[in-house]
Amino acid sequence: RSIWVTGVQTCALPIYPGDPRLHPRRRRDIEDAREQAATLPFDMSFARDALGLLQAVAISGDGGLTIEDVAALEALLGDTIRTDRLLRGTIHENLGIAHLRLGNVVAAEAAAREALRIFEEFQAPNGRVFARIHLCMATLAQGRLRESDELLVELERLIKEFALTDATAAIVRTLRARVFYERGGLDAAWEAYCGSLEALEAGDSSFEVLDTSYGTAIEVLLAREDYDGALSVIERGNATARRRGLQRLETIWRSEERRVGKECR
Repeated sequence: RSIWVTGVQTCALPIYPGDPRLHPRRRRDIEDAREQAATLPFDMSFARDALGLLQAVAISGDGGLTIEDVAALEALLGDTIRTDRLLRGTIHENLGIAHLRLGNVVAAEAAAREALRIFEEFQAPNGRVFARIHLCMATLAQGRLRESDELLVELERLIKEFALTDATAAIVRTLRARVFYERGGLDAAWEAYCGSLEALEAGDSSFEVLDTSYGTAIEVLLAREDYDGALSVIERGNATARRRGLQRLETIWRSEERRVGKECR
């Protein structure tokens, strides 16, 4: 199952809510964006509009991302935005998210590192935090727990320094829970999960955030052979997926329910 999350925010652009209704028309819109980017190489307003579309795709995790989405993001990294480094950092951040979705964790790490370098240069608070979150997701996906832990220590410090939202802190606690679990710290993982759940469910958490949060809790409970508890978490995850219209997440929980049912026989 998934072992990382994606909390998609940037320092340069507004946040678009996840909306599965975007996907039926996504291919046409992205193709239009790519064509116009080629004909309007120095139109900053258009570049931002195109990035807004792609960011909406990135946040709406229920439909996933494709190679074409990655290509569209890479196209925006050309000369069209060479004079706007902050926008370039935002695109690298979203490119990292796209690669994470596709399982290209090495490419995701490279994109996140470049985004972090730019955001550090501009001292952009949200950018510095979320680039680290995505970098942590990439290192965690590669099993590099010590690096993930170091990133989380810095993230916990930055969240306090910048007084960021409970939802942002909950994303970090979700990653922390996963690190605890991977190291065999079941009690600590469960505590981190419980400490993040309310904020995650109350906010507009992405597909990956919810999948990893509930998924870690399920793994902890299965390790304890608490099958009723695992089924209770699945039921709660299903309720959240239905409320948010995340059909792919509902499919995952149905699969998990069957898996838990087999294990408890």
